[in-house]
Amino acid sequence: LETLQQAMNTRDALAQQILADCPAGAVHEQVAYLSDALTTRNAYNSAVAMGMSSQAEADAWECISALEGRSGKAGPVCEGYARAFQMLCNKLQIPCVLVDGAAISYLGDSPEEHMWNYVQIDGGWYAVDVTWNDPYLPNKPEEKNSGKESHQWLLLGSDSEVATGLTFLKSHEVRNRVRANGLSFTNGPVLETAAYEPKSEPLYSFGGKLTSADAADATLTLLKDGAKVATLTVSGKSAEYLFEQLPAGVYQLQLSKEGHVSHTMEVTVGENTAAVDFKLRMPGDVTGDGRINVGDVARIYSHCKKTMVVTDAYILLCMDITGDKRINVGDTARLYGRIRG
Repeated sequence: LETLQQAMNTRDALAQQILADCPAGAVHEQVAYLSDALTTRNAYNSAVAMGMSSQAEADAWECISALEGRSGKAGPVCEGYARAFQMLCNKLQIPCVLVDGAAISYLGDSPEEHMWNYVQIDGGWYAVDVTWNDPYLPNKPEEKNSGKESHQWLLLGSDSEVATGLTFLKSHEVRNRVRANGLSFTNGPVLETAAYEPKSEPLYSFGGKLTSADAADATLTLLKDGAKVATLTVSGKSAEYLFEQLPAGVYQLQLSKEGHVSHTMEVTVGENTAAVDFKLRMPGDVTGDGRINVGDVARIYSHCKKTMVVTDAYILLCMDITGDKRINVGDTARLYGRIRG
């Protein structure tokens, strides 16, 4: 029992290593990643490929062989690839089943016993043959990442043409035999007829009006998860702007203009995104009238005396004349001195 638990712990640890770099996006991207992860970590079992199955490592048929990343006589066979792929899909909660039968890669080929997978995406089932995405190269039996790995056998439908005159379902005849020459059964998921095509992601727009104290250029930079998406330059005291063709999500909009206090706001883009209007202010323009005068000094003083407290984060930035990240009488004095000067 202890040995079994250790083996399970090793298996789960290897799976977590592979999944650590898995994209968090669409399911079809995750499925492609899993296929790539297994094909680039492994080389098909050379002993089995040369018809000497008895010389292959005993666990070449188990998922651990593909999870560890092996080659030569220790490399995985089709069952090792398929079981590892299914386990990883299970970890990501992607519906996945094992399928076995007889496979050919072209018309007239001799059928060979084989195992592959079906996965469910967007309600439909599609075929994945990780083993055949990692072709065996006799001149490179030990080279795990040979550069010949592909997506040729990824997310196919029953009628997907895999060779001249050969559809996937004819190339991969489902038998699901419990043992050689035993009873077979074909019940299970039914493949979609066509290969999987990612659904086009709806795109949205949002815009608004940016007002400021003068007609000079202002820069609007849109970011998502810290990466720049687009940049616009607008001119005028009152300028319209528009960002188009954006996937739904949460973005950061940076607003900047010379002589004004910059600002960053969060914008949720989607079907019902409202117009985003904003006023950039000069340092000290607390009232927002585009001028610096004693009215602004009085507003800062009132805030310091707590007779009219300001809570707006952007206006507080405009009130911080000294730049010490505090609002106090020093800011009042500095702004008054600037006006008198």
